[in-house]
Amino acid sequence: MPHRILTPNTHSEETLEIAHDLIPPGYDLVTAPHGRPEFWDLLKDSEFYIGAGQYKHGERIPAASLMSEHKVSRQVAYAALAMLAAIPAAAQTSFPDLHGTWRGDSESIISDSGNPHHPGPSQSEPRLTSVPFTLTIDKQDGRRFSGTFSSPRDAESVIGVITRAGNLLFVDTDGYASGTLLGPDRLEARFLQIATYGQVASCTELTRQR
Repeated sequence: MPHRILTPNTHSEETLEIAHDLIPPGYDLVTAPHGRPEFWDLLKDSEFYIGAGQYKHGERIPAASLMSEHKVSRQVAYAALAMLAAIPAAAQTSFPDLHGTWRGDSESIISDSGNPHHPGPSQSEPRLTSVPFTLTIDKQDGRRFSGTFSSPRDAESVIGVITRAGNLLFVDTDGYASGTLLGPDRLEARFLQIATYGQVASCTELTRQR
């Protein structure tokens, strides 16, 4: 059976994917929420534990035996510790490539007279609309990007950044937006606007055109 390495499930998915790729043959990296019954069950049969000092284990973790009573080299444990410590920095040195044309239909709710993308007479009650949008990213340098966000009725320039967590933050000429990559070519964009002529809250799932 493979030698089990247990770590709390507080690492990002990207970090764990890299960790699994780097784990040598014969070792199995598993995760569980710290303090939950499934964590303690996994801990009983784990030969290595990798975790931060804020976690308290009491007598449940035989720390000395984990490092000394197994038949494999301690160097593997040290390598695993160094690996997980280094992965977050390595994972954050690159940002996703956003270049291209992204298209999708919005699910929006609007008050008053909306905005140029969602025109209409002023109304006292909020109304629901759906508009086809196109996000074109033509410039990107690391985490910074720019382009245009357009509908059949209007087009605006946008500038934005990508956070270390992989979230997108961008602004157009009169509003704020955030985004989450749902896949290599799928992006959810969320837009909020407060103006004298109306308010807009909108979500749009965009697909990159290939």
